[in-house]
Amino acid sequence: MMGNHEEALLHGAFGFHEIARNATDWTRDRLKPGFFSGLAVQRRWRYIADMPLEHREGPDLFVHGATRNATTEDSLIQEVGYDIEKYEEGFGHFERLLFVGHSHQPCVITDQHEVVLPESLDGGVWPLLSGCDQKAIINVGSVG
Repeated sequence: MMGNHEEALLHGAFGFHEIARNATDWTRDRLKPGFFSGLAVQRRWRYIADMPLEHREGPDLFVHGATRNATTEDSLIQEVGYDIEKYEEGFGHFERLLFVGHSHQPCVITDQHEVVLPESLDGGVWPLLSGCDQKAIINVGSVG
């Protein structure tokens, strides 16, 4: 899936700190096809450009960041309870589970605005909403 670094590679590293912007620019200089580039270089660039912003598996949605902006917005646990409108809107975009990873902060956020951190999970397993109408955002921490 398209993430913020793939998007920055294609369109520019706007809003990145200097080190990340320099790394992105360096990578683009080496990967972006030129007039005389071979087919393999062109295919690689097209592969990146054609990455989808989201993937659906039945009732579940997978995005890099969040539902409002799949590549750059976070589903940050610090905002739970403070930006209720953001979460209400976000939960309206999927039926059961939303999987994200942009923020690198693993957690589960329920549609009741409860945050479940990995260290509080019994044996590392979270009951996957069996038999109920609850929704959740599953932040896997990092998807790269």
